[in-house]
Amino acid sequence: MECSPYDGHPVGTPFDDKVGLGEPTENPLGCHDAPRYVSAERNGIWVNIGCRLSAFGFLASDRHGLKGNCDSETNGLLWNGSKQTSPRAPDTIQITGLSAGAHSAHQLLHHASQLPEEQLAPFTSAVLQSNAILADLKSPKELEPQFEALRKALKLDPDAADVLDTLTDPTKIPWFDITNTIEHLESYGTFPGCLSDDWIITSPGPMERQRDGTFSRALQARGVRFVVVGDLTEECYLYSIAHPIDRAEDIVTNLEIFLFVVGVRFDEVSCVYPPMRRRKN
Repeated sequence: MECSPYDGHPVGTPFDDKVGLGEPTENPLGCHDAPRYVSAERNGIWVNIGCRLSAFGFLASDRHGLKGNCDSETNGLLWNGSKQTSPRAPDTIQITGLSAGAHSAHQLLHHASQLPEEQLAPFTSAVLQSNAILADLKSPKELEPQFEALRKALKLDPDAADVLDTLTDPTKIPWFDITNTIEHLESYGTFPGCLSDDWIITSPGPMERQRDGTFSRALQARGVRFVVVGDLTEECYLYSIAHPIDRAEDIVTNLEIFLFVVGVRFDEVSCVYPPMRRRKN
């Protein structure tokens, strides 16, 4: 089988199949068979918890009581359940996350660091690949404009009492309407979770706790022995299809998608770089 040198997919694979625009059961990264081989090689148990990305797992709204961390909270409950039912010693459980999964795993680490002092975390180590929480996230109130952008794009009545019921009813708004809408939300198109007292401590914020050592000491006290952070070279492929660059202005648009969630403006970042020069034909 001949594979493309750019993305690892077999030559001739339709674009829709590469990026998962078909059935929701598709795996665009083609990794669905890997866990069974890893489990066999390491004589271990692999529990694969898929992230409910974007608005499906991280939509936040202070007005409507959406805390924005549904995906990570669900993952936390599942990891607790895995620990309770594991036939192996609890100290052999490790969480790993790739890309958005690493962001979610980082949230689990911060949540674990806030557990009661006598309670151990449901895992003892973590591996974060090609992502992490790089700055304090926004609060549900600060993310209200994002909810409003999605609501307007879906033509939902802002004053309707059942706006959330409508949004979560697949017979009224199919999942593909939401995914297609998100593709055109520009700077509001990324949903990474948010700060919320019921999930991640907000004062002091996560970044301050990491800088002063509080975070690492709290994890150690709750049984977490080590955290590995690294890059995955194949991650560049994902960004090449998710954020295509056809002209210089597209760089700004794509950066704003990620800068929005941490409350940073593009001009605050771009000022440290020399101006972009247009290449003459």
